[in-house]
Amino acid sequence: MKKSMVFNTIGIVILFLSMYVHADMSHASPYLIEQGRYSYSLADWKQQTHHVNRPWFDASQKLQWDESAIDASRCNVSLHVLSSQYPDVQCSVKTHFTHPHLDECRCEYRMNEHKTGTWQSFIGGENNERWERHRCDKDKGTCVYLSDITSSGIIFADHEVWSIEDGKTLFSSQKTSHKQYSTSLYLPSSECFVEFEGESTLISSEGGLWIFDPINNKRELIDPIDDGLSGYWKVEKMSEIPDSKILILVERWATRGVGDLRLKLFDLSKRRTLGIHKLSSDGLYSDIHILHAKNNQVAVSFFDAKEYIVVLYRVTSSRRVT
Repeated sequence: MKKSMVFNTIGIVILFLSMYVHADMSHASPYLIEQGRYSYSLADWKQQTHHVNRPWFDASQKLQWDESAIDASRCNVSLHVLSSQYPDVQCSVKTHFTHPHLDECRCEYRMNEHKTGTWQSFIGGENNERWERHRCDKDKGTCVYLSDITSSGIIFADHEVWSIEDGKTLFSSQKTSHKQYSTSLYLPSSECFVEFEGESTLISSEGGLWIFDPINNKRELIDPIDDGLSGYWKVEKMSEIPDSKILILVERWATRGVGDLRLKLFDLSKRRTLGIHKLSSDGLYSDIHILHAKNNQVAVSFFDAKEYIVVLYRVTSSRRVT
């Protein structure tokens, strides 16, 4: 009789444990599992500045690499407008995304012997769906500098946001007392911004990851700076996993010389780190991008002073973190 009661008790405990585990997993936050790591070498230094060098997902959600030459003709409209008014106009094109296509055109022109002007425009789409929009012209005093470009939009320093798909305004500019910084992410669901601002020295450290509500002009520190004796982790690029409140942060160890690069998964609603993934430890990093596919894939690319590296992840609800 006692033995039977023991087995019944064990059975009840196992039942409750299984129910708890199932409930816990059903509400589990997304995690990343590394699926592959790829490298793309450059023939010479010109290939970095004159070629696209971008990962993208095709119609079947398969990862592809684009190293085609940059299309300088994308700046023809801006070039035509400026050259009719000013001599000595020089334009450069930078490709931010290939699918959907998004280029930034920046033109410098001489107004007179002592004064120069800057023209900035964005060109998106292809063929009949192409759009072009101008934002910055120092000559006319309407220059509002670019803050960041992510999959959530083109973000300017006055918190105006444009769609990368059609160039339309997603969020209008705001008159706030807060100055926007160069690493920023727009959250369409809440019309807020996640921004990194922090600094660390041997004797003090402050700041970190902030969430900013420009409508109410409220700012909250959600992840204090992660630092040490020789430096701190600086956020270089951010993205949000769609419909999850989970942020993907690419962070560089800010120190003199060569530093590490890592990826951090951060739960925005619970204000906590879910996992950290090592990306690289042997380069001076630039040209960092985060790309999402529709089938729960995420690609992170960066240039490490020797070659382009692309790391492919799969988003999963499993608690296994690589």
